[in-house]
Amino acid sequence: MGAIDWRKRLRELGLVRPKKARQPQLARQPQLARKKGAPAPGSRQQEIGRAGEERAAAFLESQGLLILARNARYAEGELDIVAGEASTLVFVEVKRRQSGAFGDPAEAVTPAKMQRLRSAALHWMRENPGTFPGGIRFDVISIEDATHRIEWLKGAFDGHS
Repeated sequence: MGAIDWRKRLRELGLVRPKKARQPQLARQPQLARKKGAPAPGSRQQEIGRAGEERAAAFLESQGLLILARNARYAEGELDIVAGEASTLVFVEVKRRQSGAFGDPAEAVTPAKMQRLRSAALHWMRENPGTFPGGIRFDVISIEDATHRIEWLKGAFDGHS
């Protein structure tokens, strides 16, 4: 006795569902992979973050810095603000919290985050060679909404890992 072709036998018995006509697929837009825990684009959390970055940029401009770029995104990470002060290139990370109940906002800049910022800064400098002939500096702007406090930590960490 030969092997049974089950597909054929089931079709003969009428036990096979008819194949659905395939719908043409719309071309999908490539999406940047979101980091785990990152706010969804357009979310309230992202809007709060952007508003904090607006306040920080206005503050830095009032202190005489020239804003060169905002939200520069790379695979390595995102640079909230890139600014110039005299001949120094300044990379600024902005951290905002509603209150200090869970610690100072600047405490959220972990060693891993610092490394991502260093890598993103190198990427930015490769794309923008000779922008500022002097040194570089990594600053953190800490914003606390409850007290309306803005704290500027100049040279919060260095450029070496």
